[in-house]
Parts: sequence; C-alpha cells; structure tokens
Amino acid sequence: MRHRKKSYVFTMLLVPLVSMTGCATVIEEIQTKTGSQIEEIDKLVATQPASKPASEEQETQTNEQKMTKSPAPNTDLSLIIEDEGKGEYASSSYKPAKVNRALQQMPKGLSKDKAYAYLLGLVGENYKEDVSQFVTIENRDYKKIIEANQANFLPQPEPKVKKEQANTNETNVQDEKRQKNIIILLDASGSMAAEIDGVPKMELAKKVISQITEQLDAQKYQVQVYVYGHTGSNASEGKEESCSNADLIYHDNQQNLQLADQLAQIEATGWTPLALTIDQVRDHMQKQTASEENKIILVGDGTENCDQDALMSARMLRYSDVRADISMIGLSLNAKDENELREIVDVTGGVMQNIEDPKRLHETASRQLQWMTQTDRSWEESALRTLSNAYQYDQERLLRHREKLLKKVTLENERLLNTKSYVIQSQKLDSVTDDEIQKWIEDRKQQMEHYIDRKYQEGSDKLYQKWQQNIEKVRGNETRPTIEKNVREGYSNGEQTE
Repeated sequence: MRHRKKSYVFTMLLVPLVSMTGCATVIEEIQTKTGSQIEEIDKLVATQPASKPASEEQETQTNEQKMTKSPAPNTDLSLIIEDEGKGEYASSSYKPAKVNRALQQMPKGLSKDKAYAYLLGLVGENYKEDVSQFVTIENRDYKKIIEANQANFLPQPEPKVKKEQANTNETNVQDEKRQKNIIILLDASGSMAAEIDGVPKMELAKKVISQITEQLDAQKYQVQVYVYGHTGSNASEGKEESCSNADLIYHDNQQNLQLADQLAQIEATGWTPLALTIDQVRDHMQKQTASEENKIILVGDGTENCDQDALMSARMLRYSDVRADISMIGLSLNAKDENELREIVDVTGGVMQNIEDPKRLHETASRQLQWMTQTDRSWEESALRTLSNAYQYDQERLLRHREKLLKKVTLENERLLNTKSYVIQSQKLDSVTDDEIQKWIEDRKQQMEHYIDRKYQEGSDKLYQKWQQNIEKVRGNETRPTIEKNVREGYSNGEQTE
C-alpha cells in the first residue's frame, strides 16, 4: 500500500460509501487509499453486513436525503468549486504513463458514480483557491492608495545635513529640488533562475533595469541599484547568510562604474530578504536632504521569505521622514506573492506591474518610465494618476486570471475525456456508463466556464464602481484629513492594523 498522501485525492468517494454501508470505519479506511487502489475499497465494502434492521434502514435513508451522493459533488457547481480534493495527477503532476498504469488497475463493472470518481481522483482539478482569487482581486482597497499619496505630499522636515552644507547658492538649491533618486531593488533569490517562455527571470530583470536606466535624464535622476538574495544559497544551510545581506552595487555618481558590468556579476542564488533591503534603503535615504524625492522599484518574482515582515518595513518607510513610494515589476508572480506585494505597493503609493510574457518587456519598462518621470503638482493629481494605474492593473489581472482558469478547465476536460476513452477501450465500462460519464464531464466543463465568465464580469463591474467612487472622492477633496496628525502619528498609535 502506498504511503498516505498529505493531499486527499479521493474526497468524492466518501459520501456514496457512507450511504452504501452506513459504516464510519469504511470512511476511515478509504482515507488511506488513492484513486488507483479503488479495488481495495470494493473489498472493504464487501465485508460490511448485507442487511440492517428496519429502523437503521430508515435512518440511513434519512441521512441520504441530507447528504449529496457522489458524483453529485462533482456535477453540482456549488460543490465543484468548494471541493478541496485534487487528482493525484492533476495540473503539473500529470504523467500520462502513470495515469495509464492506474487506469489498468481499475476493476471492471464499477458503477457510473464510482467510475467517474475514479477518473476525478486521477486527473480532477481543485478550483477552490482559484475562485477565492476572484474575490481577492475585486476587493482591492483603493482608499489606501489615496492615503499614501496624501502622505507623500506632506511638508518635508528640515534637511538632515550639516550646517556648513546648508550654505549654498540659489542655483544649487534649485538643482537640488529637482533631484530625484531612482532606487532599484533587484531580487537575486534562487527562484529567479526559473524561466518565462524559455527566458530566465534573472535575464529579464536585468534587461528591464537596463532599459529603464538608459532612458533616464542623468541631469535629473540619480540611479542606485541594490541587490538582495545574492549570497548564501537557497538551501536551508545557506539561509542565514542569504537573509543577512543586501548590497548597494551601483550608484551613478561613482566614476568608472558601469551598471551593466555590475549586473553581469549577479546570479540567482538564495533567499528573499526583502524587509532587510527596504529597511537598509530607508536608513540610507534618511541621510538625504529634505528636497530629494525617491522612487523605489522592486524587480523580482516573490516576497519576503526570511522570517521578517516586508509590509511592516514598507509602512515604516511611509511614516519616516523621507518621501518615497515603492513600485513593483513582478516576473510571473504567483497569486500569494502578488497579493502580498500589492499591499506593499499600495501602502506607499506606487504602481504594480507583472511580466507574464517576455515580449511585453519593453512595454513594461516604458510604463515604469512614464510613472517615474511624471511630475505631479498636488497630492490630488498624484492620487488620480495612481488610482488609474491601479485600476488598469487590476482589470488586466482579472482578465489574466480568467484566461488562466479557462485553460485549466479545458485541460482538465481533455484529460478526463482521455481517461474515459482509455477505460472504455479497455472494456472496463459498458456503453450506458460511458454515456453518463461523458455527460458529467461535459457538464462540468460548461458549468465552470459559465461560472468563470460570470465571476470575471462581476469582478470587473465591481472594480469599476470602486474606482469611480474613489476618483470622485479625490476630485471632491472629501478625503483630506488632518494629515499631519493622522499620518505622522499613525504608525506609533497602532497603524499596523491599517
């Protein structure tokens, strides 16, 4: 017998066997099985008493009415999207040869319910997290973006420079006020060695950094590049070293230092000390003059994994004495990391981008340049622009999620049909059972497709309404609070619950 799996791949068999046997011990035994050992379940069922007293029979019938039998959990939409089960060879775990071997073990003459459950136990998908992602995207809090833009336009404190440095002529002061710092944080963690359409993420990251920096006006913008995750290794023994280092590898007022040369030496290596890096950048910026403005850009594929709190570090940056926002250029971010990084961007008033297609690299760099070089005259103007960026990104993200999920449904359908054809050709099922299972498979696909389209449209409409409401608030200046008190004192008074 195989070892017990952490992922329960045969949930769909539980309910029918309860109704057939009324015996809890059978359920407990089934939980140790996988989809490819259904013949063992038949033996367990065969050992149960053939008859029951009338009162027990009535109780069983009552229980059956309360519970939905298999394969109803796989034909009713509400149960499909809530099912926590997953086929042993679903998604990227699909291995045709192993699936065929499992199908060869399938006994002949199974009922249509159990046969369909067998197929789902092999290649059926789990849609629960996918569905919850629709909710996460449509529930974006645009209020945070407005508050962050207000904070970024607060009067700055006195310059933190020595008194003798303050004696400068008017021309220098004007030049200083025009100074903007572009601080790029490059993720060099081990996962950056992965590829997007055959191109390593690290290669894409270096290209987008080069495209951005090459087009900046050196008279107005000073570039700094930090790297993190470039030491140690991504194994457990390399974690301590990797999580302890973030280095400034380039700033363009250094002579004889070429950014391309510095980037060429960086390889995807270790863990992701994002919080440490943000803290280090904040400490450096606090030594600047008050007139300097800072644009921070994260370029990477994941969030903090060094047991620190990157969101807290972002909040501390926002409530520090420096003016800075954090934007993100993600490289095929997974849903969890994208959600967490989105919080970091929103709390500081930056913008979010995610590269899924290497062909859109130039477009991504152009968008980031436009964001960095735009000069806003007021917090309202900045807020309107940031809200529009956020809304556009969320609509694109919603569309990406829809397309990704529809592909998942189509692929599952193809695999279910292939497995059904295999067992029919092997004469394990009769033609009547074949027709029933065919109908269930097609119904599953159609229901999921309709549901995905509906959730996409609902989410899109909800985002539009929220965007419009917040745009009107900014235009009506309804959101301006006593900023000096709420923002400057907010962090020390429990702003962590924002």
